[in-house]
Amino acid sequence: VLQNYMGLVNACHPIQLLTGDPLRMAGNFMLDLFTQLSTGDRSKLKVISVLGPQSSAKSTLMNYLFGCGFVTSAGRCTKGLYASVLTNQEGDRLLVLDSEGLMSAEAGYADPVFDQQVTLMCMACSDLVIINYKDDLDRNLQGLLSVAMWALAQLKESVLQHKKPHIMFVLRDKNEQDPRVYTDALVKVKDGMMKAVEKNHFQLDQFLNISENPIFLMATAFSQSTNGSKIYSAKFSNEAFELRQKIFSLLSKPQVDDTGKEITMGLAQWYQHAGTVWQTLVRVGNGLLDYKALKQIQDRQAVQNHTTSVQREILSPQRFGGELTQMEQNFVAELASK
Repeated sequence: VLQNYMGLVNACHPIQLLTGDPLRMAGNFMLDLFTQLSTGDRSKLKVISVLGPQSSAKSTLMNYLFGCGFVTSAGRCTKGLYASVLTNQEGDRLLVLDSEGLMSAEAGYADPVFDQQVTLMCMACSDLVIINYKDDLDRNLQGLLSVAMWALAQLKESVLQHKKPHIMFVLRDKNEQDPRVYTDALVKVKDGMMKAVEKNHFQLDQFLNISENPIFLMATAFSQSTNGSKIYSAKFSNEAFELRQKIFSLLSKPQVDDTGKEITMGLAQWYQHAGTVWQTLVRVGNGLLDYKALKQIQDRQAVQNHTTSVQREILSPQRFGGELTQMEQNFVAELASK
């Protein structure tokens, strides 16, 4: 069975990494598969992931750019996280991740924990994250990324801190517009992410690599042929070629750790890292990720700070007319920490 599955993977057949309800990693069989694929393989692994709303044609874009086999059809949306294992012209491995749509009514955007888990999973496990968006860079996206960066900073010392992925914003169905139109919106998105990490005394470039021009506009993918069938438009095809070149240019830059040493790993090691990341995100989910915007975090922290101040004032020794016993001091400290 393992050998047959290896044949499918080597033929670019997609494999599901996150499956079930609730989502979980695929398990030991997938680890065995990746271990076999890594045996004797000295190539460098590069990981590309795509994020974006439901029905924004993420799978279509990945298929066209890299020749993946992600299933695309009307009314069908990706569930969980799928991957295609490819080999580029230099012989290096390329792992392409296609994620479930974000901010979807079906997944329930009223509870944003899922969106944050998928976003952080991609950021923590990728060399490049493509944010595929059909709308403008709106407030929903700004809130999603700001909260994700705040959570990433909170988890800085955990297993999530591994690489600093490059970030690209691919805006779809923009047939005649200039990227400079989105300059102000991009500034707001970046400003929100910077404020989020600065709250934890970090800088944004400690977590992400964002170039000066991270926005790429793409025309509508399909046009009608003379017989009424859909075909890829020439403009989209040319832009996809340009985007692919830009992607591989970014991936050619090595990822290094704090000492300047290049970070490398094989498929099996990557899968183990991804599994640990997902377990961490599931564990901290409802306590850390249940926000839609940075302001909600700020408001909650303000309430906590005010509550702590009131508790300390009410339970201060001066109000009791003397020194508290050690037991009483411990009790006050415990209340103030909640």
